[in-house]
This record gives sequence, structure tokens and C-alpha cells, in this order.
Amino acid sequence: MRVCMVSYSVYQFDNRVHRYGSSLIDAGHQVDVLSLGFSGTGRTMYHGAVVYQLQWRRIDEKGPLSYLIKLLTFFGKVFFFLPVLQMKHRYDVIHFHNIPDFAVFSTIIPKLMGVPVVFDIHDLVPEFYARKFGLTHDRWIIRLLLRMERAACAYADHVITVTDMWKDKVCSRSVSPGKCTVILNAPYPPLFDRVPVRNRDSGPFSLLYHGALNEHFGVDIAVRAVAEARREIPDIRFDIFGRGREEDALKRIIRDLDLEDTVFIHRPVQREYIPGLIADSTIGIVPKRSAEFADEALSSKLLEFAYMEKPVAVSRTTASSHYFRDDQVLFFEAENVAACAEAIVRLYREPGLRKTLSERIAAFKQQHHWNIYFKEYCAVLRSVGGRARTECA
Repeated sequence: MRVCMVSYSVYQFDNRVHRYGSSLIDAGHQVDVLSLGFSGTGRTMYHGAVVYQLQWRRIDEKGPLSYLIKLLTFFGKVFFFLPVLQMKHRYDVIHFHNIPDFAVFSTIIPKLMGVPVVFDIHDLVPEFYARKFGLTHDRWIIRLLLRMERAACAYADHVITVTDMWKDKVCSRSVSPGKCTVILNAPYPPLFDRVPVRNRDSGPFSLLYHGALNEHFGVDIAVRAVAEARREIPDIRFDIFGRGREEDALKRIIRDLDLEDTVFIHRPVQREYIPGLIADSTIGIVPKRSAEFADEALSSKLLEFAYMEKPVAVSRTTASSHYFRDDQVLFFEAENVAACAEAIVRLYREPGLRKTLSERIAAFKQQHHWNIYFKEYCAVLRSVGGRARTECA
């Protein structure tokens, strides 16, 4: 079976798209990817997948229009390039990953040729767009995005999303429950099992955040909390691996709070280095805000910390509370700097608590192991028909 992944993201850094691709390759299938390039464009190989980097990704949007232009450009490139690849490779399934929703229609020519399309909703676009650009839901653009979501779900042969809450929301407005499947962002085992689980009880007290530096992820809250916690933890260190719209603002906060010898922002690293970073940290931190969009999105970073059995301080949101118990992670009030600092200090002072959290979060890993979700994914591919019905295992 040959599958084509289409994603307006950098494949080498997108853990969800990479996980699907690598799992299919492990199962003996072929995977092509149409995506963005982090530092350039062109054809490359990555972990067995053939990656066509159609567009260079620079996070420099100043507003909705500049963001839309980039999305439209990607849509056009996929629309013209995908049929060429389809004639050459004869794909059995096209797996399209949002954002955006409307770009799923770039697959129209292969779909008219009989290729089923799976539509994967990583993010709810109306809520995401409203949050990203500070728009209210009565704006025409948000109403248009809701209509586009309905059209995209109707067009696709099957819809996948990432949490139970988002499935409920999508099914309430855009798709029937029988056509929608939840697949969590569970870590890819071959990548993470190479690094042994370990808990650090010596050396600097190090915090880790790895991911996008966007406003709703609340990294600024963690940075301010570290400034407060430093009064109690003289050897504290906070490493941030990521890029995003808030990077310059974070650097200003670090400078203003005199944290330049405590908080360090690094370039994103490719997926294979993430398990080692987690293992080498003392605790993980997931400071996501709780307002619209962010509240019901379950952080993939949190799932990766859980897989590595790393004690983690987590802001209490609808999604994190739904999937994790109070005895598996240390919750703190979302968007509360003092509460975040208190959680960090408590984990520093109580190594026994760190050990307990590490032991109990291991149960989550077994319950939500990627192997379980990959079987669900194969069931989705079989359900859309064609060769996938008999070849996905």
C-alpha cells in the first residue's frame, strides 16, 4: 500500500504526521509526504519516507491576510503537484492533515480518480484562527471557517481528530460520529524506547519545554514562574526548544527578569532527539492556557513526558483533566504564575513526590500506547475502501 501525507507543517518536526508515516513504513508500506521545508525546499528522505518540501516555512505572519496568502500558496502547489505524483505512484490513500481545512480540496483530482481521502483535524480551525488573531465568533471569517470545516468533513471519506472533546464538538456541527475517530498524539514507541527511562536526582534542577512558542501554550507563564521559583531553587535551569510568534516576547521577558543565565531558548530539534532531552531533564512543564482552543487541546508534550515517566507540572485544563488523574501529574491553576511557581518548588522539595508521579504516570502510557491507536488508524484506512481495505495491517 502507498499512502501520501499532505501537511502544512515541517515533517521532520511534526510528531503526529511523522508518527503515522513511520508506523506505516514499519508495517511494510510506502509513504510520500507533501509538506513544508524548515530551511529550504526540494525532495528528501527522512526515516524511510519520501518528503517533498514544497514551501519554506517562516513564522513571520503579521496578520490574517499574510497567513492566508501562505496557505493559498501551499494549496496551489499541492493542487498541481499531487496529481503528477498520483499518476506516477498510484496512491491507495491520501491522508490530509489540517491546518488549513480548505486545502483538503487540493486533493480533488486524485479523489476524482478514486483515491480515498482521510481528513485529520489536528486543530479546530475556527477556534484556532479566532485565538491566533483575536477575532470574535460573529466575524464573517469565523463563520466562513465553520462552513469550510463542514464542507471538508463532508468531502473526506473519514475524519480523524485528537481528543474526545474535539470529536464531540466536530460531531455536533460538521460530521456524524460514525465517520469520526479519535487518535491521540501518543508517542512513537521505536523512537522513544531507544532511550531508557530515568529520573534525575542530582545536578541542576532542570525544567524542559519542547514545542511551538505560541501564545496559547503559555510558555511566558512558565518563564515568569521560574523567576519566582529561583528564590527557592538556586540551581534551577529551564530549557526551551522551539520557535514561534512569541519568541521575541519571551526573550524580552528573560532579559527583563534577568534570567539569561537560567532560561535558554534553543532551536527546535528533530524528533529523534526529543526522548533524550526528556530523559536528561528533572521535570517537564506544560503551562498551556485554558481559554478558547487551548483548553480542549491535549498537549503532545504531556503525552511524551508521560511515556518517558517524567514527573511533570501541568496547567489544569479541560483536556489535561480529562485524560490525567491528580495522582499522575502535578496540576496547577492555568494562567496563574504563582501557582505554577509553587508547583515547580514543590517538585524540587519533594523528590518522593517526583518518584510517585513517575510511577503512576506509567499506567497512562499503557492505556494510551501508540500501538493501540495505530490499530485504530489501520481500521480507518480499511474503512475507506480500495486496496487499504485488504493491505493495512
